[in-house]
Amino acid sequence: MFEPRDDERPPHQRHLDNLAAMIAAGTTDYTIPDCSLVALELCEGTYLSSRRRRAIALPLQEESEAAPAHDWNPGEPYTGTGGGRDGRQFG
Repeated sequence: MFEPRDDERPPHQRHLDNLAAMIAAGTTDYTIPDCSLVALELCEGTYLSSRRRRAIALPLQEESEAAPAHDWNPGEPYTGTGGGRDGRQFG
């Protein structure tokens, strides 16, 4: 679990100060970027689980199995085919 320290500096200033300190010391600290990548992987795993209608193992790995065909993709309008009501038609 990662909890940031209380700091009154703006976030961009904290980031720049941290980068300057790492450059001066010749070290690297990837704690925050690694936490961001974990969060992105959880989001992608959730999306893939819904899209493929099955459990997805983490960490994510390339899969050779094709996803089952369906006509709905998040962010795209319903095609109006394959059963159900076409929500773009009123009346």
